[in-house]
Amino acid sequence: SGHDAGRRVVLTFDDGRRTLWTVAVPLLREFGFRATAFVSPGLMREDDAGNGQDDPLITWAQAREMSREGTVDLQVHGFAHSRVFTGPRVVDFEHPGRDDPDRGVSGWLVRRNGRDEIVRELRPGEPIYEFGSRWSAAPRFLPCEGVADACAERVAESGTEHFFTRPGWRRELAGVVARRRAEGIDDGRFETPAERRESLEGLLRRSVDALARHAGARSTHFALPWAEGGDDVAQIAAACGMRHLHWGHLFPAELTSRDDSTVRHHPRLKEIFLLRLPGPDRLGIVELMRDERRRRQAR
Repeated sequence: SGHDAGRRVVLTFDDGRRTLWTVAVPLLREFGFRATAFVSPGLMREDDAGNGQDDPLITWAQAREMSREGTVDLQVHGFAHSRVFTGPRVVDFEHPGRDDPDRGVSGWLVRRNGRDEIVRELRPGEPIYEFGSRWSAAPRFLPCEGVADACAERVAESGTEHFFTRPGWRRELAGVVARRRAEGIDDGRFETPAERRESLEGLLRRSVDALARHAGARSTHFALPWAEGGDDVAQIAAACGMRHLHWGHLFPAELTSRDDSTVRHHPRLKEIFLLRLPGPDRLGIVELMRDERRRRQAR
C-alpha cells in the first residue's frame, strides 16, 4: 500500500534474554516503539523463584506482561534453541569452566534412556561430539548412550571437583571412550530422514503450543536458531502453521531458491553487519556479505 512505501526498520530480539525485559522493554515503552522477540519456550521458566538472578532468560510472567501490553510480539526461535551432535568425532568433554558462549540460552537435545530430552547442561565428563543447530542441514548423530554413561560414571566415582583437577583427565576420559569402542559397543548412528522430520515437527509444534498456553501469543513467524536451516525447513514450518521464516542475510539467488507458495522468507541483518559499521580501514557492506557467504560455504 502507499502507506508502506517509505523505508522502515523492524526491531527484533533473539533468544528472549533477560536484558529484553530489563533494558529493551523500558526503552520501548519510553519511546513508544514495539518489537518482535524470537524466544525459546522450552528453556523458559514461570518465575524467578529458585532460579537465582543469574538465569539468562526472561520468565513466562514477564513474557505475558510484555505480550499483554503489546510492547513485544512473541514469536518462535526454536523450542530450546537446540544443539545436537552431528558426527562421531569427540571434540571435548563437559567440564567446569568450559568456554560455551551459548550456555544457558541454548539447550542440548540428547538421548536419555532411549528418549529425547532437552537439557541445559550436559553431565560432567559426558563426551561432546561434533555439534550444530538442530535445524541445520546436517543430520543428527545419535551416539551410544552407554559411552556417555561410562564417562559420567568415571567422573562421579572420583568426585566431580577432584576429577577435573587431575592432570590428564581428558586422556582418561578418552581412554574410557576407546575401551567402550574396543569392546564392540555400538558407537551410534545417524538419524533417518523420517526421524528428522518427526523431531523437527515435534519441536516446532511444542513451541507454538507453549507460547499460546503460557503467554497467549499466536505464532506465525519462525527465526531459525543461528540463522541456519536445511532445505526441508520451509515445508516443515508450513506444516506447523508458520507463514514467515527469518534467516541470516541471504543473497537474492538464495532467497529465490527458497521461494514457495506457503512461507515467506525474510533475510535479517545479523550482528556481523551491525557490529562492523563503516569507517576507515573497515570492510564495506558488500565485502562483508561476500565474506559471510564464503564462511558459510566453507562449513
